[in-house]
Amino acid sequence: MSHGRRTARLYADGRSAAGKSVEATARSGSQDHLVRAAALALLLAVGAWLLAGEPADARNKLKVKATPATVAPGSSVRVVVTGTSRTRCALTVRADRAGSRPSVRRRVARQSRLAIPASSAAGVRIVTVRCGTQTARTRFTVAAATAAPPAPSPAADEHETYGELPIDINEIAGYTVGDGLGGGEYTTRIPFTNGTRIRVSQGANGGYSHGNAYTRNAVDLPAALGTPVRAGFSGVVAAAVGGCPTTTQWGCNRGFGNFVLLKNVDGTCALHAHLTAINVSPGQPAARYTQLGTVGTSGSSTGAHLHYDRIDCASRASLPWSFEEAGNPREGAWVTSSNEPAPAVAPPTPDPAPAPAPPSAPARRPITVDNRVTNGMSMREDSSPARLTTKAWIRCGTRGCNIGGTERGSGGTYDAAVCQTSGERTTNGNDSSAADDGNPERFESTRYYGVRLHDGTFGFISEVWIRASDRGGLGLPGC
Repeated sequence: MSHGRRTARLYADGRSAAGKSVEATARSGSQDHLVRAAALALLLAVGAWLLAGEPADARNKLKVKATPATVAPGSSVRVVVTGTSRTRCALTVRADRAGSRPSVRRRVARQSRLAIPASSAAGVRIVTVRCGTQTARTRFTVAAATAAPPAPSPAADEHETYGELPIDINEIAGYTVGDGLGGGEYTTRIPFTNGTRIRVSQGANGGYSHGNAYTRNAVDLPAALGTPVRAGFSGVVAAAVGGCPTTTQWGCNRGFGNFVLLKNVDGTCALHAHLTAINVSPGQPAARYTQLGTVGTSGSSTGAHLHYDRIDCASRASLPWSFEEAGNPREGAWVTSSNEPAPAVAPPTPDPAPAPAPPSAPARRPITVDNRVTNGMSMREDSSPARLTTKAWIRCGTRGCNIGGTERGSGGTYDAAVCQTSGERTTNGNDSSAADDGNPERFESTRYYGVRLHDGTFGFISEVWIRASDRGGLGLPGC
């Protein structure tokens, strides 16, 4: 054996002790890495489990607030929605009691205001807002009403299920109002017996059910079951539709229940809805004060009342109107009927026939287009040009009533306005925003001009899209 040298010790597999030590160290490092990876995976799994077990409301960013927290009947509550980028959300309001149905169902902006009918019962209301997949809730309290003169009957809150009236528009178009009935323009008295005093339970644009195109100008007039409903003007019965139970049945006849349409001399119709009994037939002339039916609660209604409105007989759209005695009354207003039978009209004494006058040329008035819409407190040119339509309607692009080749921008002219008529409400403003409420050029109207072009084309255009100096009818005859 040689001195001063160390002999490497070999293991049975032929590796030296140093090599064995290096291998053991490598194996130990690999095991540490696996342990750390397993620990990280365990932490992630626990975190996911905790997140999955978190209540949905804790992850929900949507918030809704109603102020004030306590409101009086006849006032309103402000609803503010935060935590969403959506501009319109679905809102419902119901009483905080088992089995209650929503009394309000509508789409709202991120800031909106709900009217509280003067007839509302005291209690807690639950407000639910849904924006996409997110839902938020809040509540407010309706305080007990202060003592006031009793209404003639319980007031009614309607469920918002109204749609287009189930009527045959072609049949209604065939009914004409005879000479000597009505007047030259729409006018009506309160459709109850003379002296009847009623407190309006919901007015035009009411937050419960008067918010869509078919109800926006309606009023609800509560009265006892069986109270006679009388014609407020002389006309002809255009429709008398029953078939609904005399008690509430949601959605029957699109929510209107049993109803009567009375056609006015101007071509529009008065709607009398939620009747118990109907006392007239289609095509029957009805002088003012004729009993049309009786007050009920048929259709989508929670109390006996008359739903009254003026509508376009063809499109069924709600139109502006007013009572001779009270204008268009707001919710909570008291109104008293001065309705009475129309005076008898004596037959005219025949005069000798005058010599025929030479025929006069039909009136033709040039009109200039103003195709601007509001932009807050200023105006801008609409991206879509003005055009003639086959009907006195809005949204003809989707309803198939535009007349091609008649497009005009601001400053363009139509040289032959020949008549005027009433149609669907049109506005150059933004109904979903209050930003332009004070704009002096914001304008709305139901008047349309009938225009005939040189090539014989005839169509309608709302006076909203005509410059201000050419509005007002221009003395043109009815179409």
